[in-house]
Amino acid sequence: MGNDPAADLERVLEDFRFRASRVTLERSALDPASADEPEDLPPASSHSYQSKEGTVPSPPGGDGTTAPPRLPRPPAPAAEEPPVARPCIATPSAAPPSAAEPSAPGDRRLLLLSAAACAAAVLAVLGWWGWRATTRGKVHRAYPLPFAATSSLTVKDGRLYAIDPRRGLLFLFESSGSALKEKGIHQFPNPSVDGLALGAGCLWSSDGGTGRILRHGPEPPFSVESVYSNPDSRPLALDWDGAHLWALDGRTGTVTQNAMSRDSRAQALFPVAQHTLPAMDPVGLHAADGALWVFDALTRKVRLFRTGGVLTASGSIDLSAWLAPNARVTGLAVDGRHLWLAAENPAELHRFDLEYLPEPPR
Repeated sequence: MGNDPAADLERVLEDFRFRASRVTLERSALDPASADEPEDLPPASSHSYQSKEGTVPSPPGGDGTTAPPRLPRPPAPAAEEPPVARPCIATPSAAPPSAAEPSAPGDRRLLLLSAAACAAAVLAVLGWWGWRATTRGKVHRAYPLPFAATSSLTVKDGRLYAIDPRRGLLFLFESSGSALKEKGIHQFPNPSVDGLALGAGCLWSSDGGTGRILRHGPEPPFSVESVYSNPDSRPLALDWDGAHLWALDGRTGTVTQNAMSRDSRAQALFPVAQHTLPAMDPVGLHAADGALWVFDALTRKVRLFRTGGVLTASGSIDLSAWLAPNARVTGLAVDGRHLWLAAENPAELHRFDLEYLPEPPR
């Protein structure tokens, strides 16, 4: 201290202001908001003051006094950026069992059973086709005919009689094993043949246009021995069952069982029974053991009937798979284990082995 009290007081005040400004600066560095509210300090003089850190000039204040130095405000904190969406990479883990993979022993057994069932079905189909391929020749054989049109057919003891209606010829064939041999061609005395039958030691023919049934000798030249006329009928097919002559009437859709007169002088045929067929297109006729076989051109099936009292349907045999799409059947005959069809478009004789066809009801 000097001898001048006023000067000493001034120095004390200057030192106090300096220290207060230092505190203010330190507070503003720690809390920027505090810098806006300075403490009330005594007025400072306009000259510099000496401190331990050296001479610090005081900037002039608005009132001519010096103010404590201020540090610049720290920059405001930057606005927080929104978080950036980052792709999420899943960590590989054990995948759940798929529907195709069995998840339990029971499912595996079910899968194995299903596979076995499918395999069995495939083998069954292949076996059926194999059987069909190996037995097709046994089931059916077709023999081309040396003429274009056919009208009727009959067979007995392996001998077949077929008519060529355009030339009025009767062709005789003999069946032996798988072969069919032509044994003769003869001019036939009935120029318009619709039905043929062998029985009672003779050959029978019918003319549907005139309603006549003719009786011929059993051997060439097949001379006409008797004529049975019924203008109201249209006999399209004939067959002999061993005791009766059956006639299919295409006009009325009936089948008539005829018996022969025992009077050799009259040589008459008289009906003993008549049956009406259901709706169908009848072609060809076979009668035996109380049963009737009739080919239906609409369905290409052989329709089977029982004749006891009332005509009763008993089944059918589908032959459509072995016939050409445009084939037209004109005659049917049965001899032992074989069923025969005469057809045209193309003109053929078809032989079916009944052993390999569905067994007809008895």
